[in-house]
Amino acid sequence: MDENTDERVVENLRVAGSGRSNLRGLCQSYRTEYLADLAAGCVLIIFMLPLVVLLALAIKLDGAGPPFVWQERGDLYGRRRMAFKFRTVRTDVLNDRSLRVVVTPVGGFLRCTSMDKLPQLLNVLRGEMSVFGSSPRRPHFLD
Repeated sequence: MDENTDERVVENLRVAGSGRSNLRGLCQSYRTEYLADLAAGCVLIIFMLPLVVLLALAIKLDGAGPPFVWQERGDLYGRRRMAFKFRTVRTDVLNDRSLRVVVTPVGGFLRCTSMDKLPQLLNVLRGEMSVFGSSPRRPHFLD
C-alpha cells in the first residue's frame, strides 16, 4: 500500500485514515456494552424472578429431574461456555446423542415462547453473554 494514500487497511485496531491505534475507543465500547448488559440483566432478573420461580416449579411438577440444565455453547472466537437454561426434555434423553428428543409439555410451551432462555440472564450477569447481539451457538453448529 502506498504511504501517500489516505486509505489504510482497517486491521490490528487501526483507525481508517490515521496511523494510530483505536484501543482506547475499543475498550470504552466494551465497557459501555458490559455496563448496559449488567444494568439490563439486573432489571430483567428483578422483574422476571417470580416468573422464573413459577416456571421452575412447573417443570419440577411436570416430571422427575432438575428444572435447570447447563448446555455447552460456543462463541465467535471458538471459546466454549456453559449456558444456563430451563430443562425442556425428559431427563432420560438429556445425554442421548440420537435424534430422538422427547419434549415435555411444559418444555414445549417454553420453547415456543423462548422462555427456556430466561435463566441465561445469570450468564449475562457473569459477563459470559450479552443481552444485546447474537446468542452463542451449540458447538456442533459452529463446526
